[in-house]
Amino acid sequence: MSLLRLTQKELERLGRDARSQAAAALPGKDARPRKPGKPDGGVPAKGGRLARRHYDGPAVVVELDLAPRPKERARTFVDQGALCRAFVAAHGDVRRFMALIKPKSLGGDREGGLMRTVTPEDTRHYEEAVRLLVGRAIATAGMAPFTCPLQVVVDFRFLGDPGTWPTAQDDGDLDNLLKAVFDGMNKVAYSDDRLLVRQKADKRCADRDGITVTVSPAEP
Repeated sequence: MSLLRLTQKELERLGRDARSQAAAALPGKDARPRKPGKPDGGVPAKGGRLARRHYDGPAVVVELDLAPRPKERARTFVDQGALCRAFVAAHGDVRRFMALIKPKSLGGDREGGLMRTVTPEDTRHYEEAVRLLVGRAIATAGMAPFTCPLQVVVDFRFLGDPGTWPTAQDDGDLDNLLKAVFDGMNKVAYSDDRLLVRQKADKRCADRDGITVTVSPAEP
């Protein structure tokens, strides 16, 4: 079992450098192969489904000393710069202008049209922090990302009176809290998030903020 902790102070230092640090924490292409999290995944059945059997392997437990944060919705907007460039390039030709702003999938010239979707910066940094921590835990244990069916247990702790439930507006809903953590672990703790077949999550108030994540091969 591997256990690693990231303090709030360390998290704040990550900032925009979290992505590069996460990459440095994991072995590169020239590194010696690591043992998988013994789960080798086995041979997929027809259609890519894995056999419902026991997969040996250790659990990985990660402690995050930060307040739980829900995943914010991605924001979609019109790329005004691209709109202006298309207008100039069309030279007053309406048909050409429409082709320049229309997605290729609809017969236009642009890959995605004029609409752009971005993940809010705070959510990106939060997920990068999770990715960094989990990546270090996996590397410290000498493991590669899991490739077998997995079960995940997540304990969200909110600073507050243990005699109350974290149901305030700012506490976030359980679904979006999980999304932020799972998206941060994808490709690091496991090769694909489709491997998650069972989950258990709790929200509770405690004497300090924190999150405990336990990942292990799913029991049949």
